[in-house]
Amino acid sequence: MVNRFMKRNQASFRSAEVLLCLVTAILVLAPFLAVSVYNHPIGDDFWCTSLVRKYGYWNAQRRLYDIVPPRYLELAISCLTPLAFGNFSGYKVIPILFILLFSYCIYRLFRGLAGPENRFQGNVGLLAFLFVSLYLSVLPGIAEGIYWTSALSVYHTGILLFVVWCNYMLKWYYQKRNPWYFVIICLCLAGMVGCNEIISFITLSILGVVLCHRVSGRAGRWDPLLLAQLLLSVACLLFVLRYKGTGNRYSLIQSKNSGRFFYSIGNSLLVDGYYTGRCLINPFFWAIVFAGYRPFRRFSYFFYSSYRGLFDFPRSFLAVWLFTLFLIPFAMLFLTGDRPPLRISNMIVFFFLYGLIGIAVFAIHKGEERAVPGHFFSSLHKHTGMVVIFLLIVGFMTRNNVSLTVKDLYSGHASQYDKALNQRYALIRQCKGDTCSVPPLETIPFAFWFCPDYVDPHFSDYFNKQIIFQIKNQ
Repeated sequence: MVNRFMKRNQASFRSAEVLLCLVTAILVLAPFLAVSVYNHPIGDDFWCTSLVRKYGYWNAQRRLYDIVPPRYLELAISCLTPLAFGNFSGYKVIPILFILLFSYCIYRLFRGLAGPENRFQGNVGLLAFLFVSLYLSVLPGIAEGIYWTSALSVYHTGILLFVVWCNYMLKWYYQKRNPWYFVIICLCLAGMVGCNEIISFITLSILGVVLCHRVSGRAGRWDPLLLAQLLLSVACLLFVLRYKGTGNRYSLIQSKNSGRFFYSIGNSLLVDGYYTGRCLINPFFWAIVFAGYRPFRRFSYFFYSSYRGLFDFPRSFLAVWLFTLFLIPFAMLFLTGDRPPLRISNMIVFFFLYGLIGIAVFAIHKGEERAVPGHFFSSLHKHTGMVVIFLLIVGFMTRNNVSLTVKDLYSGHASQYDKALNQRYALIRQCKGDTCSVPPLETIPFAFWFCPDYVDPHFSDYFNKQIIFQIKNQ
């Protein structure tokens, strides 16, 4: 059975499978890349950059450390965004660069998971693009996740570092103890602590599980990598806690429901169920799953055979995965008493999909090992193309990230939004007084919707004028 499975999986992609994967990925990713050329800064994008223009780069960060938790890497990035240099057009490039960088990081991870012999390298790129297209198609808050740069630098920078961290942790334990791997792992860990608290807690939870297995397993002792990461984590956390911005921030966001343990547990389960359920009813989710199933099935063989030790503890993996999904909304609910905003809910979906990769590999292997007949996906092999086309059509006809972004482009709302904001900037620059009145936006596209209009005082701070927004006629 194993030999037959091996021969089947060593075959390369068929041309029809390549075409189906490529077309599906392009149809999903193209709208998100195209709408990026109409993107503009929003909300807190004007905050850090206005401080930089007023006080300078380093002094701006020191002031922020006394106001908000010192997410040192995120604040360092936010203070270097294009607005700090008076550039507005750079925000049109940032989402495109992120999507490409995210795809590359996933590609490098999948390439590593294919094994040290890299027998599946040539086709890993397509699987990476399919994963990214799947993620963007089911993202709860596409605007807060991709197009609002401040949120992007907080949460998706942490996710990128987490992917790289996982990749090099696997290289360290399953390939070779390269000193550069050690350095990259420690830098990624320090960067994650400097992005947001949730990704830090998740990483520390994983470290705890790895440590328990190392101590209780054959090694029977701590290894230098784990010790270095634990010491580094403590040092980074102490750095964050020493600034009063941490306490100030959390005292401001608390409500009457803060600290209610069972309330937080119940609502965390509801939030997880809601967002994972939304993924599973999205037509694009299943279109991408069907398109990539057979290629992923081949890839899963190399993944399993190269990293078999990862699958020796399926219950531990499942427990960590479920705890991670639970922790993300719980942390927000317990601290603030409110449900997590979309930018945090995006992390629930990422870790849901990320964990599904391991679960799918394990399930495929066990199915082959037990010779389970009549797999649902396998039975649809002859009709995969038609199924994918049908699901794509349904996806474009229903409300979701992809269809609504296409509507932004086709209706002209995205281009009108871009034109209106460029006119607003020109009007403010031409205004000679200390107070300027600007017309309201006629429409805000779905892809960029974060708030009804610019009502953030930092917009005025950036231009060093009192900006008055006219009320839109009803």
